[in-house]
Amino acid sequence: MVPGMPEDIAINQTRLRAIVRTCDAELHWRLTDTQQQQYVVDLLRCRSDRVFTPEELQRSVRMYHADHAHVYALQDDRDPNHQHAWQEMETYVRRVLWQQAGHSFPNAHDIIDETTGYVLEAISKSLRTYCYKAQLTTWVHKIIINKYRNYLRDRRILNPQFDIVPDDVHDLPLTISAVDQPAMHLEGKALEELVTSILQESPLMQQVFWLSVVGFKLAEIGQRVGRSTTRVHELIRQARTLIQTDARFQAWLDDPTESNEEQPE
Repeated sequence: MVPGMPEDIAINQTRLRAIVRTCDAELHWRLTDTQQQQYVVDLLRCRSDRVFTPEELQRSVRMYHADHAHVYALQDDRDPNHQHAWQEMETYVRRVLWQQAGHSFPNAHDIIDETTGYVLEAISKSLRTYCYKAQLTTWVHKIIINKYRNYLRDRRILNPQFDIVPDDVHDLPLTISAVDQPAMHLEGKALEELVTSILQESPLMQQVFWLSVVGFKLAEIGQRVGRSTTRVHELIRQARTLIQTDARFQAWLDDPTESNEEQPE
């Protein structure tokens, strides 16, 4: 124990050191001594308000191992992956917002475009408070839903989906974390395969739909597929109708996965 160190921090430090060593050995992380120490130092910064149980600390260690590189990339504009990390984040935000608004409002694209910047700013400001109590995507998802609801409330817009979609429904995961988060990867993959199956009779409609989901404007999609903006808009409308009225998609909304039980912080 370091002289003058508060007892609760000293207890957490001792437990973290042991847990990091155990996880490294059992899960074959192959961390160097320096890396192990960095895990302890970083986690102590945000887990020092009380004495945490070994189970709580082990969860944080696992979350840190899965997400800390991505968190660093998002926070540090000098990181070589900084721009790519935020591009992935924007794609993820747009997909979650589409799940909420895409088949609820005729002007969903406008709502998603306006809300995306609002959400990304909130994520950027809140990243310093992320303490690895849950997966990064779980934590981000909570921010997206809260900010989206604030957006609708401030503009007095009623979203009927609030009555049928629970807060813990997740969309496609951030690619950078997919390997470390197999449950979310499988869930997103299942949704992608389901929507692709629903639209399989029209490859053009399928292509137009996915381009719209990841944030391309109508004019940009039209240029890519060689169709007018009006035709692109109609294809997207038809795709949404097919998806929204498909029984398989309704079943997915009711229970997208049974394997992801992570709770937001």
